[in-house]
Amino acid sequence: MQSSQPATLLVGQSGGATAVINASLAGIIACGRKQGRWQRILGLAHGIEGLFTHRFHDLTDLSTEQVQLLAGTPSAALGTGRYKLKDDDLARAVLTMRSLGITAFVYIGGNDSADTAHRIGTFARNIGYDLQVMSVPKTIDNDLPDTDFCPGYPSIARYLGTAMRDAAFDTVASPQIYPVKFMEVMGRDAGWVAAACTAGFREDEQDMLPLLLLPERAPATTSAALEAIQRDVDKRGYSVVVVPETMRAGDGSHFGGNQPEYVDPFGHPYYASTGAALTRLVQQELGLRARYEKPGTSARMSISLASRIDLSMAWKLGAAAMDAINRGESGMMTALRRVANDPLEFEIILVPQTNIANRVRHLDEAFIGADGMSVTPAFHDYLEPLLGEHPFPTYTRLPEAVTVTGADMTSVPLPTQQPSDEGELEPEVGLTIGDGEDGLGVDDHGHEIVIRIGLDVIGTCGNKIGEVVDVRDNYVVVEKGFFNPEDIYVPMSAISSCDEHHLKLNMSRDASLHAHWEIEPDGADTGV
Repeated sequence: MQSSQPATLLVGQSGGATAVINASLAGIIACGRKQGRWQRILGLAHGIEGLFTHRFHDLTDLSTEQVQLLAGTPSAALGTGRYKLKDDDLARAVLTMRSLGITAFVYIGGNDSADTAHRIGTFARNIGYDLQVMSVPKTIDNDLPDTDFCPGYPSIARYLGTAMRDAAFDTVASPQIYPVKFMEVMGRDAGWVAAACTAGFREDEQDMLPLLLLPERAPATTSAALEAIQRDVDKRGYSVVVVPETMRAGDGSHFGGNQPEYVDPFGHPYYASTGAALTRLVQQELGLRARYEKPGTSARMSISLASRIDLSMAWKLGAAAMDAINRGESGMMTALRRVANDPLEFEIILVPQTNIANRVRHLDEAFIGADGMSVTPAFHDYLEPLLGEHPFPTYTRLPEAVTVTGADMTSVPLPTQQPSDEGELEPEVGLTIGDGEDGLGVDDHGHEIVIRIGLDVIGTCGNKIGEVVDVRDNYVVVEKGFFNPEDIYVPMSAISSCDEHHLKLNMSRDASLHAHWEIEPDGADTGV
């Protein structure tokens, strides 16, 4: 029995929204109206769930200007969803479509959405319902097989390439405060998004590149990941690390704990923040201050840094789905094949939905560096053309700091303390030293310095060793802490410099642990 409803085109959006998913929707609407086959165009409200709630957006009479503006609107204009279509739902979904006079259905989404579209198309065919079903790719994860890239990926690559580069500059500026910084990104089971965090670094900024924790090269254990971070800090004085939100070690353990906080209808588990978990582990196990950033949905769907190429190809893939329907195609997904890099050129092809459904394309082996925590030039050759012209601003870096000394001022007496408001003289700093008071010291250049109680004691690696609790004639007492089970007595000859907040040593924290400073000297300088 055929429906008396007008011939209707149905379109839906599913999964995590991207910066360009609406561009695909706009391409479908524009091309569908141009073909003139449908009297009505309906958009599913919140994905496949709209069929069961009978909630639709009427897209039939959108103006040309509205369609153009839609293409540049962030997130999913129809509302997205993550409902997993069960076998028992198929009959109700398909019969609802037929009752509405739907003759074509286009679903924009990833591998789960391709599975949904394929199952609907198969059920309709089995009951003799002439329904054409097409898929249009969408995912920032870039993990769909048989396509050069997935719409949404070049745009998040621009966003994260900028964010990670800026975060690296910030870490280089303040390693004594937070020597370790994590950037937690999306990406589920593939390393494409994590790899994109390297996109913004220029040739003269390669020394600032982050470590990448890639699902394809997961550290064997949590301890192995921490050891890699410690080596990086020892080498550079800091470490910036990119970690996917669902990252787990090679032994299967999740950095954020093995109990998922949420499992979506498709069975994808979501665990506690990996960045937060690693931040705690670095502080507890390595004794380093750390913090993490998590751009989250702002990175996934922001239109402000969207790639023009991404927007253009998203529109064309949507329009191509309508052209394929017009030729009588069904059960396929539009995909991209790169035919040239300079200038960048693609051809649009069709691949079976069964090639896409529930399959994951991992980061290519040729794109992963030999150390398993970096990417190769081949990856940048792949990604850079997708980002568009001048995707990142140009920065500069000042020359490395050098030691500049002035005239010998050690013979100049320090001023005596002025009377307080009450008329009493306060003790002269450094002349009469008692327990727990500020005092005078001499740095390794022979210059007198004022050492104040409470200063953080920092090694050359940028790591905190402890806090000053007392100043004596030829050594400083540093409180016991995580690394020092007892107070230690740091000789003046180990002091490099002192400022308002920090007392800096001329050796790393690790070296200080083996300097035998746990025994209080009896008057003489103990040396280093």
